[in-house]
Amino acid sequence: MVLVLGFLNCVLKTENSKVSASSPFDFFSSPGIFPALAAAMNKPKTIMLWGAAAVAVVGALSFPSASSGQAAGDEQAIAQLVNEIAEQHNKIVANQQAIDVKVSAVAETLRVARIFVSRGGGKK
Repeated sequence: MVLVLGFLNCVLKTENSKVSASSPFDFFSSPGIFPALAAAMNKPKTIMLWGAAAVAVVGALSFPSASSGQAAGDEQAIAQLVNEIAEQHNKIVANQQAIDVKVSAVAETLRVARIFVSRGGGKK
């Protein structure tokens, strides 16, 4: 954000300014429209402070905090839920197998019906 403000400072300088922006960081040396920002950014301690603050914020957001673990009562509840999910999964697998058997029976009936229709000459 500081670079964006500094760039705007460089671009929007008054025509009476005698400093030319020959490098990307020269815009901090001329007052332009952000004189307080330009004065503060000329100090190396300020730049290092802002850099350290940015690194601290990125570091704090990048690494999750350590958790204290789960309570003993939660382990029993989780085990019960896992067992229920396993039972539901077994029921779903059994239902899918029954559906597959029925679909294959219908497919075989259609195949036989097509054979008889083709032997009978079809529609007349």
